[in-house]
Amino acid sequence: MKNKMVVDWSFGSWVKLSMYPAVIAFFTYCNWNIEAFAILAVLIMADFFLGIIKSYSLYWGKSITSSRARTGILAKLSILIIPLTLWVMGKAAGVETMWIAPFSAGLLALAEAYSIVSNIAAIRTGKDVEEFDAISYALKKILKLIKTLLQKKIR
Repeated sequence: MKNKMVVDWSFGSWVKLSMYPAVIAFFTYCNWNIEAFAILAVLIMADFFLGIIKSYSLYWGKSITSSRARTGILAKLSILIIPLTLWVMGKAAGVETMWIAPFSAGLLALAEAYSIVSNIAAIRTGKDVEEFDAISYALKKILKLIKTLLQKKIR
């Protein structure tokens, strides 16, 4: 019996397949080093999985549901859109944008790192760590940056 290769011809597969060159073309056009965004994506996934482990270790998984996990991963992945949005915003507004996307990606990576370390601390100690929403804090700083850029542009 020969091994047969199975090809997934579904619409979802075609969408995913077409997204890869689009993303690479976008990053090439922007003249960005994709490393900062790849690191942010890895940190987001690590934080997501450590959050699940924390939930199991502290609450025996009672707070984990598939819909909550789906919502959580979509919320986490939406963070990747922020640096891209800032770059496009700067380009459209005629603002020097080369520093905006890597800066925001770095700021969000720091916030994810904080969350990762607090999840590990909770897993190790068996107790919840005092909450500090580092992502919301970083998002507020990014909003303040946009407001400052907008005010300079209007003047």
